[in-house]
Amino acid sequence: EIPEELILDVKDRLLSLRKRILNGESFATLAVLYSEDKESAMRGGEIGFMAKSDLDPEYAKAAFSLKENGVSSIVESEFGFHIIQLIERKGDRVNTRHILMKPKVPANAIEKAKGRLDTLARYIRNDSISFEQAVFRYTMDVNTALNGGLVFNKQTGSSLLTLEEFTPEERVWMEKLKPGEISDPIVTKNDKQKTVLKIIRLKRKVEEHKANLDMDYVMLQNAALSQKKNKILEDWIREKQKNTFIQLFGPLKQCQFHYSGWIKSGV
Repeated sequence: EIPEELILDVKDRLLSLRKRILNGESFATLAVLYSEDKESAMRGGEIGFMAKSDLDPEYAKAAFSLKENGVSSIVESEFGFHIIQLIERKGDRVNTRHILMKPKVPANAIEKAKGRLDTLARYIRNDSISFEQAVFRYTMDVNTALNGGLVFNKQTGSSLLTLEEFTPEERVWMEKLKPGEISDPIVTKNDKQKTVLKIIRLKRKVEEHKANLDMDYVMLQNAALSQKKNKILEDWIREKQKNTFIQLFGPLKQCQFHYSGWIKSGV
């Protein structure tokens, strides 16, 4: 739990930056200097064109309500706190830039959570509670709460993960755990770049191998399904090209398109 005073401090800093922007300072420059989203900060806070479904609901609500070059009030999302500027809107997509700030988790809160996880890991090792029961009772990860904490690869749908898919802190434990063993508490970042603490149980290890149906059925099934979907989409595009009027101007005529046939003879 983050103390309210730390949240208020972040909000005060964002309000100060918003005031500077409204008084004429460059949003992009301040994003470079202060945003905690390091990837977009390098681009002046710009995140590119996104649909509502691509954005956090609260972020999307604010972004789509802005006029061009308008600056939002403070927005709280699952990533932290933002101020947002609308760069451009095209139909149902918007290009925005933002400044993100997140309250820092106090060191004493981290130590307290580590102590609780350490106790829980000890109970699991002593068979006082199963790992699955511990997940059901205590986890805050909504994605794995109902399946015993099992983590899946979002691309393949398989529960087999490569070492590269773990954070550096997790990878240290993955390399030394044996199947069935549980890690000590790990302090790391989640996919929203928030500080999280966790314990990990290794279910099984699979040595490097050529993909086969026995060990990689789900991955191969999803790959085949993806290939089939791409083929259907390609056939649909080819069919629509025959009956759709398409006109390209200037430099666009020189572009190399993934699908040929956009430029028809005589057009």
